[in-house]
Amino acid sequence: MIKVSVPATSANLGPGFDCLGIALTLYNEITAEIIDEGLEIEVYGEGKEDIELDEQNLVYRAIKRVYDQVGKSVPGLRIKLINKVPLCSGLGSSAASTVGGLLVGNFFSGELLSTDMILELAKEMEGHPDNVVPALLGGFIVTSTTEKGIKYVRHLPKKDLYFYLVVPEYRFATGRSRGLLPENVDFKDATFNIGRSSLLVAAIMAEKYELLEWATEDKIHQIYRQEQLPGFVECVKKAKDNGALGVFLSGAGPSILALTDKPMPRIKKVLKESYDEKEIKSRVLELQLSKRGALLTNEEGVELCQW
Repeated sequence: MIKVSVPATSANLGPGFDCLGIALTLYNEITAEIIDEGLEIEVYGEGKEDIELDEQNLVYRAIKRVYDQVGKSVPGLRIKLINKVPLCSGLGSSAASTVGGLLVGNFFSGELLSTDMILELAKEMEGHPDNVVPALLGGFIVTSTTEKGIKYVRHLPKKDLYFYLVVPEYRFATGRSRGLLPENVDFKDATFNIGRSSLLVAAIMAEKYELLEWATEDKIHQIYRQEQLPGFVECVKKAKDNGALGVFLSGAGPSILALTDKPMPRIKKVLKESYDEKEIKSRVLELQLSKRGALLTNEEGVELCQW
């Protein structure tokens, strides 16, 4: 039996569309063991009623993708999923399942795949690397897809950042969210985002967090998504007015992430109030940057591999 713990992630961080991401201190857990035959899947926690219990299950599909890659047949499996990452909320739940399944498959099939090969398979399944790279490696990640695969830089800031996430109780699937985006963007908007995302990377690397107010601004995706996200505009304004350094959609949404450089309990309050005023149920999570990515242990809890 093995256990894999994979962090939640937040992608884009405002202007870094499909190229910036962070790992967060909220984890999904997968326990798996080989059995004589068949497939047994149990699900606990987030999405329990909505997750497939057959071969369409995303974790199983990721396991099978590894076996297909190395030319082996999938054995009988017993899989238990303990999910803490909300589904369809912009917190990388599918990336966590994909990465976790790939690591299970790689371990059971003989550990034939390198980290880069695992990332390529994860990107193939997810469509883009901004969630899967931090899910596997942890930290703050800058990614780019090239003709020679995914290139990335991982950074672990020494100075703490605090992440306040409000998760409204309605789902907004990434596929639907991407359908709201135009095929082309204005040149000035593209230039704006290049500047802001560059400033964001520099601000994080140099730990000049006072720049995050400007560095997290965006003009190429949030403006098109916000009309389908009740409460978004009000929530962003209230959080900024109460001291948040940067406020933006987490991934494709609908979760909203507010950044601070110190604990600020009032941010939790105003985030919740923004949705309460619109009679939308929500919850607020107070998280930090996960400095580790996926963690693989055996049934005794002995660490087998950590990224």
